[in-house]
Amino acid sequence: MKKILAVLFVLVAVMSFATTGRLTGFQAPFWAVSDSYNVLQLPNTVFDYTGLGQLEYLDSSGSYYGGMNFKLMDNIAMGLYFHKAGQAYIFNIWNIEFFFPPMDTDGIYSGVLGTYYCFDAITSYKLSDNFLIGLLINYVHSHDNYDESSLTKPNLANGDYDDETKNSAHELNFKLDITLKEFALFNLFDIGLDFGIPMHKYSYTNKVYDTNAWWDYDVETTELNGAGYMGVWTLMKTNIVDFFFKFYNAKLDHNSRFTNDNNYDGNITVAGGDTDEGEETLQNISEIHVGLSKSKKNAKMLYFFAAYLQSISTKWHTKDIDYLNNETDEEYNYNDSELYINFYSGIEYYMKKWLTLRGGFKLECLLSSSYTIEDPDWTANAVTDIYNESDKYSGTPYINIMVGNTFHLGHFDIDLAFYPDNLLNIFIATGNSNSIVAQGSIIYYFK
Repeated sequence: MKKILAVLFVLVAVMSFATTGRLTGFQAPFWAVSDSYNVLQLPNTVFDYTGLGQLEYLDSSGSYYGGMNFKLMDNIAMGLYFHKAGQAYIFNIWNIEFFFPPMDTDGIYSGVLGTYYCFDAITSYKLSDNFLIGLLINYVHSHDNYDESSLTKPNLANGDYDDETKNSAHELNFKLDITLKEFALFNLFDIGLDFGIPMHKYSYTNKVYDTNAWWDYDVETTELNGAGYMGVWTLMKTNIVDFFFKFYNAKLDHNSRFTNDNNYDGNITVAGGDTDEGEETLQNISEIHVGLSKSKKNAKMLYFFAAYLQSISTKWHTKDIDYLNNETDEEYNYNDSELYINFYSGIEYYMKKWLTLRGGFKLECLLSSSYTIEDPDWTANAVTDIYNESDKYSGTPYINIMVGNTFHLGHFDIDLAFYPDNLLNIFIATGNSNSIVAQGSIIYYFK
């Protein structure tokens, strides 16, 4: 069996890729510019954005998120958000787009799920004007069921089959936020803790009709033995510069197992030519994020500069086991590390009472990337040979430019972010069918 279904975590799924049309429009990381989206990253900021509701279009797959913030009491504020995302990998924390393991195992690709849903509940309690405690609870759910059959009617015949696939994933995440304002040298000192627990179960059953009975011919399952993640972060704002730091670590242990009842007798045995094999996988990822930013705002414009350093270290260990013969068939060890630095700059211009324009760029640089592979060959429960591979390289910097605007229409703000290339290469003129809108947001102010 070479089919692997991995289960991994999102870094709090609704937070990992959703940004508002405003932030996207001038390429700002959430910690560099104040925005209503920040309630999903910094729960205590819900006090800054009470009395509004927002709905955001995320991409052409039909993904969106929306919700509202409100005050329960003078010292208690809440936010409720819902997120619908299109097709995605299960809890995919691995940067596997650029790497496919060439060895004996298929690697740690997770099974593709259909639509998945996230729900966020935010609450913040103001102990004093300068001391707040907040909590965000995030629940993620996805499931994908598939059934295919070939049945002879009116009477079943040998060889008829029924295939059923069930794939479900859940994740419960928490974010604790403590905010101190005008604290020591800081205008704002924010510290928080993230932790989460994923749950996952996958099963595939191929039932075959033979000799007046149904038999489980092929059965494959994947289940978690244990998993979790934890992160700590801080945001410190001063008159000179703002500083952001985050450390994140996730671990996962899961097993996949495959059985084949070759002779339709209901027993998995060597004598029957049957199969009972599986893969045991341990996975780990650690990340360090460090950011610096400076922003300035006046009556006509806002501009900002930011730099962001990110270090990522990933590991996995996979072992293929023949359970019938109690033997290790294959083993695979992979380690990699990556170091990125990004630079951001953007400007927002308040052109009219009803119109704001913005634009920005992000310079992405892969400073270094390295990996090592160890692939032992096993025979009769003993290592007979070990293949080793390693490489180290850096990437070519590239720039991503975005533009956007906000229409201020009474109680509504409409934020749009555009792809500059598609603005100049529109369908009417050139036949280019790519959307010019990257993201869009609608915000309604109740007061």
